[in-house]
Amino acid sequence: MFSGRSQEKLSQTEVAIAGLFSGFAVGTYLTPVEYVKCRLQSQSTSMMYTSAFDCLRKSLASPGGIQTLFTGWGTTLARDVPGHAVYFMTYNYISDLLSPKDGQPAPVHAVIAGGGCAGVAYWCSIYPFDVVKSRIQTVGMINSFGTVFVQEYRTRGFTGLYRGIGVTLPSAIISNGVIFLAYEYSKRFLDSQF
Repeated sequence: MFSGRSQEKLSQTEVAIAGLFSGFAVGTYLTPVEYVKCRLQSQSTSMMYTSAFDCLRKSLASPGGIQTLFTGWGTTLARDVPGHAVYFMTYNYISDLLSPKDGQPAPVHAVIAGGGCAGVAYWCSIYPFDVVKSRIQTVGMINSFGTVFVQEYRTRGFTGLYRGIGVTLPSAIISNGVIFLAYEYSKRFLDSQF
């Protein structure tokens, strides 16, 4: 769009670069959100926080201030930057593979399959980063990604780094299939109106 190429299809390299940039933006936005979410999910029965707002308020009032909310930012970027490149490249590849070669838009089955495969590819490629990020955001001490990764691996092994993925993947297939279906058909509708 910026270079004046109206409806030309992006190459896989261009899709990957766009994915990298989107991963940086999303990772930066999500770090404080996931910090609060992880803190709330990991509280014991003593209930340190009464709500997300209470966690946010207490985090901002802590000695680290706003920096506290960005605990795990580097690990979140290590997850989201390459993860989004994989995500969009997979969607692009699968939806193109299942689409007619005559330049027609991707049919419903191609969009849903591309979205579902994109969700699976994303989570399979970044799941250990997500496990480590969550651990970093919930422990009382600030540890490096490498330290926490090694601790998790030594404690739970390779399978521990993928603990919970069996629940994540079916959800990823459905939700990402629906996301891309809504995106593609909304885009087509808007293109036809303007």
